[in-house]
Amino acid sequence: MVYNNLSNIIHRPASLKIVKFTQNICAIETKEVLLQLESLAYIQGNLDLLLHQTRGIKNGYLKNKHLFEELFNRIIEDIFIVWDYENNRNYLIFTFYKEDL
Repeated sequence: MVYNNLSNIIHRPASLKIVKFTQNICAIETKEVLLQLESLAYIQGNLDLLLHQTRGIKNGYLKNKHLFEELFNRIIEDIFIVWDYENNRNYLIFTFYKEDL
């Protein structure tokens, strides 16, 4: 529990912006999101470590999917994370189940 609280303080993006929001998708861009160790891993080309870290982050989002569904008032089909390590940003993409018309 202490680790989660510390992680929330340290691992906080400098900016967060919705770049696309439609009936089927929401894409959120975060900037300056990398921890110092993640930046170093990228510089050294340790992409396997970064991929492993991304899986852990995605699993955390999936475990709390219900919170995002309440926020969006939509059922989430999947969550994707796209990293731009060079520019220290990422995109969190939520896809929603299509509503019957």
